[in-house]
Amino acid sequence: AAEAVKHLAALGHTKIGHIAGPNENILTETRIKGFKKGIEACGLAYRTEFILEGGFNLESGYEAAEKWLRMAERPTAMFCASDREAFGFISRLAKDGVRVPDDVSVIGFDDIEVSGYFIPALTTISQPRVEIGRVAATKLFELIKNNGATDEIEQTSQLDVTLIVRESTAPPPVV
Repeated sequence: AAEAVKHLAALGHTKIGHIAGPNENILTETRIKGFKKGIEACGLAYRTEFILEGGFNLESGYEAAEKWLRMAERPTAMFCASDREAFGFISRLAKDGVRVPDDVSVIGFDDIEVSGYFIPALTTISQPRVEIGRVAATKLFELIKNNGATDEIEQTSQLDVTLIVRESTAPPPVV
């Protein structure tokens, strides 16, 4: 999430919003923390009114777009907690003639297969899915080997992600 914000800030965006994931989800919490970290690292203001509820799905992105359209002051860029949210967001905006990235930049998270084929192709954060599976399997085997004892097993692992820049992000519109 911090990488997404840094990318948007490097393009010149100062009003960056976030469509979160579902409440009480560990991924939602970590992506919001990363979003805040990115905002702070870029010297930008964290604005709670720019945080919209989501649910990692098309419908929540669509609903977030309806909220974005009603905002008196809108973010010029949105970081979505999932690619599916981004697709729903972009699709709803298109119905009102809002163009991505000309009017608002959008970045997703996950790099699902359709991300590169969507129009516009989605800028996103790619996760190392194979490595995630390998780490999870290794931890499971360690648990089995240790009869469920967790004291000798590293509890968390932070794997690197990759920013995939495509067509959905650009400098903010000139007002």
